[in-house]
Amino acid sequence: RFDEKFDYYIDIDQALYTTLVPKMIFQPLLENYFKHGFDYSKIVGRLNIVCKVLNDQQFQIVIEDNGKGILVEKLNMLQSMIEKDNGFERIEGESIGLKNVYQRLKLYYGNRASMRIYNLQDSGFGIELIIPIDFERVFH
Repeated sequence: RFDEKFDYYIDIDQALYTTLVPKMIFQPLLENYFKHGFDYSKIVGRLNIVCKVLNDQQFQIVIEDNGKGILVEKLNMLQSMIEKDNGFERIEGESIGLKNVYQRLKLYYGNRASMRIYNLQDSGFGIELIIPIDFERVFH
């Protein structure tokens, strides 16, 4: 679909190969890049996904792109909603993917999981999820 205009990089710690995460965590975040961030004027769009073990209780998922990023005011508003832990109650429309992922994390993990969003220095957008390693949990 994007011919030579898109590239991706995935790096997952081997220790996480069998670790389960709730459904619909990755898809909305990746779709956001193509819906809001993919810049057709760039030579090559790039999406990086890194999953690594932080310690024996948590792992980290980082998704970063080289897209348009997000307006600072909106970024600050969304990050404030995350920090206040109000579950994005007022958000509708274009931030529904972030809202759904946040609510899913809270549903499964409560305060043991976290989400942080940020703009990259040059251009692009990033999302960091910290998730408990829960080997026995089965997700439906």
